[in-house]
Amino acid sequence: MELVEIPKTLLKEWHINSTLQLVISSMEHKQGLLMTTTEAGEDATGYHLDAQMMTKWKRAIAGKEKSRGRLGANPMELRAEVASLKITKIRGKNFSSTDQHRGNSHVEFLFGQDQRFGTIRKIFNSSQTPGKTWMILLPWKELDESDDPYNKYPDLNCQLVRDEFEASVIVEQGKIIGHVAVLKNPAGTFGLEIKTITAVGLGTMASIFTLC
Repeated sequence: MELVEIPKTLLKEWHINSTLQLVISSMEHKQGLLMTTTEAGEDATGYHLDAQMMTKWKRAIAGKEKSRGRLGANPMELRAEVASLKITKIRGKNFSSTDQHRGNSHVEFLFGQDQRFGTIRKIFNSSQTPGKTWMILLPWKELDESDDPYNKYPDLNCQLVRDEFEASVIVEQGKIIGHVAVLKNPAGTFGLEIKTITAVGLGTMASIFTLC
């Protein structure tokens, strides 16, 4: 299907609408957040990583989170019991798993050399990796570049993605770029017959408002 051409002004308005939705969501949940979450590292609970997550964690520790090959002849021995956290701070900002605060769970992150959008499923740390906090993320499935109208406007820091997830990945929290605002689009938006999400990296929000 031919992609509908979208004027740049409309794309900017879509971008602003997305950022405002996240601000409104954050305001609505602010009181609940203060009552139900604590500072990073406090109120941790036990969590068990299954065999698949253990393999992904070992790869992330080795800096090979995108690898699908064997771990090697002598993979490190790790205990599957870790400490699950409700919230963590990155550069002064709160990040939460989606079951704690949906708005704070949408993130832009680095996976290998790729810049991706997704949501935080779980945050955890372990005495086995002192000083590090890990995130289990659900990346949104990407579209072909030709189907993403935002490809023409890289200054918007937006991406149109499918409204469905890929398999979970694990990254160290230092790979998190920042929060993301999302706008769910019904089937038919931008001439596509599937449900999509407009994902907006909030790190460039100030520059977009300047352009507008």
